[in-house]
Amino acid sequence: MKRTWLISSLLLAMGLGLLSGFVGSAEQGVLEFWADDKRAPILSELAPQIEEQLGIPVNVTELPFADIKPNFINAAPAGEGPDIIGGAPHDQIGELIVSGLLEPIELTDSQRAQFTGSALDAFTFNGQLYGLPYAVEAIVLFYNKDLVPEAPASFEALLETARTLMAEGKVEAGITWDVNNFYFSFPFLSAQGGYVFGKDEQGNLNPCDIGLDNEGAIKGAEFIASLIAQGLVPSGLDYNTALGLFKEGKTAFHINGPWILGELRQAGMNFGAVPIPTINGQPPRPFLGVQGFLVSAFADDKTVAMAFLTDVFATLETQKFFYERDQRVPAFLPLLNDPIVQADQALAAVGEAASVAIPMPNIPEMGAVWSPMGDALTLITTGQQDPATALKNAVATIKGQIHCPMASY
Repeated sequence: MKRTWLISSLLLAMGLGLLSGFVGSAEQGVLEFWADDKRAPILSELAPQIEEQLGIPVNVTELPFADIKPNFINAAPAGEGPDIIGGAPHDQIGELIVSGLLEPIELTDSQRAQFTGSALDAFTFNGQLYGLPYAVEAIVLFYNKDLVPEAPASFEALLETARTLMAEGKVEAGITWDVNNFYFSFPFLSAQGGYVFGKDEQGNLNPCDIGLDNEGAIKGAEFIASLIAQGLVPSGLDYNTALGLFKEGKTAFHINGPWILGELRQAGMNFGAVPIPTINGQPPRPFLGVQGFLVSAFADDKTVAMAFLTDVFATLETQKFFYERDQRVPAFLPLLNDPIVQADQALAAVGEAASVAIPMPNIPEMGAVWSPMGDALTLITTGQQDPATALKNAVATIKGQIHCPMASY
């Protein structure tokens, strides 16, 4: 499949939304990949090996990450677009599956055993696997070793250390993170039993069973509010400010994801990373994010596309090839357990956090959660509403947007 250009203004006028203006046009006998700026160069470098092993020409198209899904939705039904999407996040698959755009992936038991169970679960929809996992991520606690040589064993110990450092004038804040962002604050709600969607008797996510206003979630939100009230977390923190305070040594503790590792190392920081410590003896469970490879339901040759996944990508050689060029926590167990990977303490911490993390819900209804929960957290952290009221209102809004029956309210 080759690529062609469309004028984005015309797409907008047609009511298709402002895409990147970039789709692929069908070309038989070519294995077409779409990937972002991280994965596309790796696939391009790997292309000669893929061509030799599968006996088919390979074309790799690089697109901005945010443009891949909307362009794919537009192009695939017309028989255009890629055969394989590389590095796609698992939480996007629900919308693509219900639109009939993804091909199920069949793995043998021995092939499944090579991947972490949570990563496979993340790409499973209604009992069927739709993506081959590649890398996992979860947020962790970063700490400044120049201020705190050893990681705290509990969140209570963290706060005690933070109070001491603030009293001594060594830091301005006790701990920072993007507080009003539901993604980053979810672990505080989950630690006490909050959850996004429950599951039905078949183990499928039930979008009308929402646990973001249950007793545990409310306790978690009250805990966040108490940190702000005590002055341990600055009010109104956004992502860049929270990270900046940590990089500048104005706080010893910061919650973020593995994507900041390169930035911290480039800045020369002496830091460590551990899973977010227990709160009241309970482990906070962040969201698990999984990247993987998807096969288009409109692929020219699905057999060849599947052969790439099982015969090329799901091998230690190829997994190492990717890891050496873009270091992420592998979902592939033979590489995850490799001494080279385990030697990276920060990545090992992310892997440990990912092992207990909750897969980001991959059903389309998740899209209705972000804005109401962000609004609720803002109301809570600014003192405009108490946690119970804010969370109950948010859940009512979410259920209304996804048209849950009144009995679920």
